[in-house]
Amino acid sequence: MRRLDELHLERPFMGARMLRDQLDRAGIKVGRRRVGTLMKRMGIEALYRRSNWQRNYWQRFHLKIKKSCSDKWSHLSIGFAGGL
Repeated sequence: MRRLDELHLERPFMGARMLRDQLDRAGIKVGRRRVGTLMKRMGIEALYRRSNWQRNYWQRFHLKIKKSCSDKWSHLSIGFAGGL
């Protein structure tokens, strides 16, 4: 666990697989799942850039709704105005 913590402090972007490889190079044989379990127990997470797919999805979805609503109701307002 000490060596795992040292490696994480040196390179915080490494996940369980890369840490397992580094430990293997150091002569410590351990599996990926064991490394992942120890990481969870120690509260260690790999730092990586999160994607913006969810935000982008909702922005596109909102624009689709906006366009479809404006097209959907435009003919009704013209119909009511012409009928009265």
